Amino acid sequence: MERKDDLNTVRIEERGGAAVVAIRGRIDATSARLLRDALAWAVSCHERVVVDLSRAVYIDRAGLSVLIAAQDRANTRTVQLCFTAPSPRLLSSLCELRAAQVLTAAEPAAARPEPQPGGFTLPRPSAALRFAVPAST
Repeated sequence: MERKDDLNTVRIEERGGAAVVAIRGRIDATSARLLRDALAWAVSCHERVVVDLSRAVYIDRAGLSVLIAAQDRANTRTVQLCFTAPSPRLLSSLCELRAAQVLTAAEPAAARPEPQPGGFTLPRPSAALRFAVPAST
């Protein structure tokens, strides 16, 4: 039985001059094309992009390659790109892929910088894909 939170959706919003791409469900070969197109648009049209992974529940190699390609595209265009709040289920999938070899954790200070008028700031782009896990309050 498919759970409601497993339904694949990609939502894009503009907030404070940045694109926020929220992913729900599986990041896999089925959703890869839609996600690739959404991230390509966001990186092409904005200087700051936040990818909200809080409702993503699974990722496979096809999905991981989409995220890495988006990071590469952002670095080429000097766009600030940050992947935030991966769900525990998503982190489990990343561990199964041994993605730690390609991913680096964002520093807590980089994940929670001083807020700007638009509501958030982003760390500077890096060569590695960065995931920021929100600090417990």
